[in-house]
Amino acid sequence: MARYAIGLAVLLLATSCCSLAQTYDLAAGVLPFSTAAGGPYDRVDLATSDILVQIPVRNKVGKIPFVFGLVGNSHAYFEDTSGNGSYYAWFTSNYGPSNEYGFWLQGVPLSAPVLSLWPAWSFSTSFITCGSDQNDEEFNHFIITDILGTTHPLASQVKIDHDGCDGSQATGITTDGSGYTLSVTLSGGLPSATVYDRSGNQLSASLLVFSDPDGSEVSYAISGQNHQVVITYTDT
Repeated sequence: MARYAIGLAVLLLATSCCSLAQTYDLAAGVLPFSTAAGGPYDRVDLATSDILVQIPVRNKVGKIPFVFGLVGNSHAYFEDTSGNGSYYAWFTSNYGPSNEYGFWLQGVPLSAPVLSLWPAWSFSTSFITCGSDQNDEEFNHFIITDILGTTHPLASQVKIDHDGCDGSQATGITTDGSGYTLSVTLSGGLPSATVYDRSGNQLSASLLVFSDPDGSEVSYAISGQNHQVVITYTDT
């Protein structure tokens, strides 16, 4: 078993304004069939103008090869924040360990397709009528975000709720052909999920453990405060 820690200062390269709410940049990362230009550390999507930066930091051989690097997206986009077309606002890509505005480089293990410092999946909430309860909380619109910031949506039928009209467990495959599977269960009032890729590797989002089909694992723990982050990785 090997254990190693990486300490890094999160880099703020540029700031911009304005954002009114956290959104998903559908142009971030590497989109299917996209055309790009760039060098060894940067990639510019010629259709969306998204800038993806990848800087290698450390390589380590092993059953699950460990390749740690810094990743960030920079992209401005216009989005409907009301959901009904009544209000639009400008946003900038915010794939990084902060909800502040601007372009951040985030440390991620690049050899694990889903494993990431930032949560690899997210969801929306709404309230539905279930039986006599008119305010049953439903969790829906699940999205998997890979380590490059690319978002992979699941079908709208993948949803769970507190009262059981949708059920307390659901499994679905991303709709963009990326091959990710999300298994989500309602636990302690909030969804808990496991993410699988097409090769059978899996990430337990609640336990912060990545494992391959042979049972080899990489786990990680996060500590620190403000913009100083220490990530400890342990492999088998």
